[in-house]
Amino acid sequence: MKSFGVNKTTDYRKIKKNAAVFMGVGIAVLILGAAFLLVAGALLLDAGVKAKESREKEAVFDPFQQTGLEASYQTMDIVGLSYDFAEDFKGTYHYYLAFTDDLEIRVVKMKGEFPEEMEPLVSYLLYGGDEPEPVTVRGTAAVMEDDIKEYALGALNIIGGEGFLDEQGFDQYVGYCYLDLTKKPAGYGDR
Repeated sequence: MKSFGVNKTTDYRKIKKNAAVFMGVGIAVLILGAAFLLVAGALLLDAGVKAKESREKEAVFDPFQQTGLEASYQTMDIVGLSYDFAEDFKGTYHYYLAFTDDLEIRVVKMKGEFPEEMEPLVSYLLYGGDEPEPVTVRGTAAVMEDDIKEYALGALNIIGGEGFLDEQGFDQYVGYCYLDLTKKPAGYGDR
């Protein structure tokens, strides 16, 4: 039988050469994949360690402290919550008045639609009844912008009656900062 110009030795060498190339490429891909997984694992482990450190550094939200705001998470227990009194121009972020069990008024910022689990807090504030279990909110502190302060003051004067609170009273009673539930502390990525 004629081979029509095909040299069996040459074909075998080509096959062997191609197999070696493909095997080399396969091994290189496996090594790169393993390296990628190791790097990704190290990054996730580091993020987990940083998240744990962040939780250990959590502090109770202080609206009068204006330094080191994004160093760690801050928490606050609230029993009452208003509907939003302001939102950003895109409607993404909403600002609310939050009430602690000590009747302290604080400003919080949330993202998106009003959380369903917060509805009892609004009902309690608007309609009274039994005080709900406190809800712990967690975020970073941020200095309140003048327009947010103005809207919050207006909302408080609607709730408490005209002249309920002036700008100076707002600073003394509500504070200079709000709790931003949309941001993580700088360098931490656990939520």
